[in-house]
Amino acid sequence: FTSSDKDIGLVLTAIRNNETTNVYQTAHKAVGVCFTVGAFAVANSLRKLEQQARQGDLQNAEPQLSIANSLFGQTQKLMKNRFSPS
Repeated sequence: FTSSDKDIGLVLTAIRNNETTNVYQTAHKAVGVCFTVGAFAVANSLRKLEQQARQGDLQNAEPQLSIANSLFGQTQKLMKNRFSPS
C-alpha cells in the first residue's frame, strides 16, 4: 500500500503530460494494490480515473486524482492507527 503514494505522484505527472497509457497502467496497478489491502474507497476512485484514461479522456483526471489522494491519506491514517503497536 505504501507504493500507492508513489503511484499517485506518477499518475499526476502522466496526467500533466497527457500520457493516457501511463495514467491507465499506473492507476490500474494502484487499483489492484488498494483492493488487495481492502482500501475499497481509494480503489473505486482510482478505477474511475483508470476508466477515463482508457477512454483517452483526461479532462477531469486531475480532480479525480485529488479525490483519490484525499481518500488515500484518510485510509493511510486509519490503517496506521489500527495496526500500529500500542
